[in-house]
Parts: sequence; C-alpha cells; structure tokens
Amino acid sequence: MSTDWSPVRFRAGGFEPRVVAAIGATSFLVVIAALELGARTGVIGALMFPAPSAIGAALADLATSGQLARHLGASLRRLALGWSLGT
Repeated sequence: MSTDWSPVRFRAGGFEPRVVAAIGATSFLVVIAALELGARTGVIGALMFPAPSAIGAALADLATSGQLARHLGASLRRLALGWSLGT
C-alpha cells in the first residue's frame, strides 16, 4: 500500500469568474430606466420614489442656489448623531 499523499488535481472545469464591466453598467442603466418609467407612468408613487430625473433636477437646483452644503451638512449631522447613539 502506497503512502503517497500528493494533492489530487482538480479535474472539473470549475467556476472561473470573469469581470465584465458592460454587464454592471448595463444593469445599472436598466434599473435607473425602470425607475424613471415607473415613476413617470404612476406605477411608483412620487412619495415612494421620485423619478431619477426629478432627483437630478433637485440636486442641480440645490447646487446652483448654494443650498446644497447647508442641506448636506444637516443630513450628515443627523447621520453622525444616529450612528453615535447606535454604537
């Protein structure tokens, strides 16, 4: 009886992951397009999730009016307070 304990070669092909950047970008764009379509047709209510175009317009308005820093600061303070209390 042989006591050769060399590793056994894996004979199956196995799973070899590949990064395909186009799939990630395409799926992101499809989700954004579905949200836009759902918000514009009324399937998704504006209170539940506004259209991505409306979010972008509000962001642009806040940036041009100079209010973005004020609102962002208030949100970050609430985030820091909640995180501190939670930990």
